[in-house]
Amino acid sequence: MENIIVVYMLLGGMVMQMLFLIIYFFIFKKIELLYFLFFSICLIIFNIVLIFPGLGIAGLKVTEGLRNVFVFGAIGFYYLFIMKYLDPENKHVVFNRVLKISQGVIFFSGSILLIREMLGSRNQLVVYFCYIVYFCNYVVQAYLIFNLFLRKEREATTIAIGSLIMLLIIKLALVPNYQYNQFDENLGRMPIYILCGVTINMLFFTFTMMSKFRQADKDIANFELTKTKELLQQRQDIGNDLHDDLGATLSSLHIYSSIASKFVEENPAKARANLSLISAGVFTLMEKINDVIWSVSNKQSNVSLLSTRIKDFFVEIFDSTEIKCHYDIDGELESNITGLKSRKFLLLIAKEAINNAIKHSKADNIKLTILKQGMYLRLSVEDNGIGIGELDFNKGNGLSNLKYRTEQLGGYLSIENLKPRGTSVECHVPLTSISA
Repeated sequence: MENIIVVYMLLGGMVMQMLFLIIYFFIFKKIELLYFLFFSICLIIFNIVLIFPGLGIAGLKVTEGLRNVFVFGAIGFYYLFIMKYLDPENKHVVFNRVLKISQGVIFFSGSILLIREMLGSRNQLVVYFCYIVYFCNYVVQAYLIFNLFLRKEREATTIAIGSLIMLLIIKLALVPNYQYNQFDENLGRMPIYILCGVTINMLFFTFTMMSKFRQADKDIANFELTKTKELLQQRQDIGNDLHDDLGATLSSLHIYSSIASKFVEENPAKARANLSLISAGVFTLMEKINDVIWSVSNKQSNVSLLSTRIKDFFVEIFDSTEIKCHYDIDGELESNITGLKSRKFLLLIAKEAINNAIKHSKADNIKLTILKQGMYLRLSVEDNGIGIGELDFNKGNGLSNLKYRTEQLGGYLSIENLKPRGTSVECHVPLTSISA
C-alpha cells in the first residue's frame, strides 16, 4: 500500500513538471523542450503499464516487448534533447555524431520491436537484437556522462549529474529479479526507483534551464548596456564633429562676412572675394550637416543609400569635367551597412578618396567598388591617373583621415600605384563592424 501511494505521488509530480514543460515550449518555442517532454511521456507510460499490466494500448495487450518499446523511445528522445539543448551544430562534432548514430539505432530497435508486437510474431531474433542494443547502450551512456563532465561547463555538468543519478537509481531497480504479473507485494520498488530517477533528472534539468535563461537575461542586459555606451559614444563623436568641423567653418564665415561688410564700399573686389569664400563655406557647411543627418538617419529608405549618397555628391563634378566614374556595388552587402559609425566613416572615406583622385590624379576614369572579400567589406577607389608618390600620413589631413577612419572601424588601409598607371586606395573593414 505504501508503494502505490509513493508511486502515485511521484507520477503526480512528473505530470506537473510535464505541464510546465508544455508551457515552456509554447513560450520559448524550443524543440529541446519537446524532446524532453516526449522522453518523460515514454517513461510515464512505461511505469503505468508496468504497474497495470492488464491495460491495453490501441487494442494491443501490453506485453513485455510492447512495454520495452517505450524504454527505447525514452532513450532516443533523451539523446535528441541533449544534442539540441547543449550544442550548436558546429561544436563537439564527434559527440554529436555518436549520439546521432546511437539515437538512430535506438529508434530503429524500438520500431522493429513495436512491429513484432503488432504482428504478434514470436521471432526471438528481434528480441535478442534489442537486448544487445540495450546493453551496448550502457557504453554510450557512460561516454555521454564522461564527456559532459569533461567539458567543465555549468549546464553540461548539471545535465551530467542529473543523468548519472537517474541511471544509477534505475539500474539499482534492475538488480532484484522480481515478477510483475500484478500490482501486489511482489512488485517491489522498481516503479519507485524509475520514477525517483526521472523526477530527480527533471529537477536537475529544470534548474539548468532556469540557470540558462537567467544567464540569457544577463547577456541581454549586458548587450543593452554595451549598446547604450556605444550610443553615448556616437553622440559624443557627433558633438565633437559639430564642434570641430562646423564650429571652425562658422567661425570662418563670421570672419569673411566681417571683412566683406568692411570693404563693401572701399574695396568691392575684396568684398566680392570674401562673399565667394562665404558661399563656398556655406556649401561646405551644408554638405557636412547633410552627411551627419544621413549617417544618423534610421529611416529604412536611407539604410542602403551609401552609393546613392556618393553619386549625388559627385554628379555635378563629373558632369562638368571629362572624368567618368564607374560603380561596382554589392547591393546586399550595402544594405547591411546600418551602423551609425560605419555609415558615416565609409561615406567620408569614399568622398575623401574620390576627391583626392579628382584633384591630384589627372585621371579621366575613376572606379568605386564596394564588395565582400572574405570576412571583410572592401571599399576601393581606383583611378587611371599619374599615380601617387611617397606616402606621408603626417603630411596634411587627407591621408591621415583615411587611415584614422579605417582604423576606427577595426580595418586597415592600403594605397598603392597601379600598373601601367593609376592609384588604388583600398579600405578593408570587418563585416562585424558595419552593422548596427
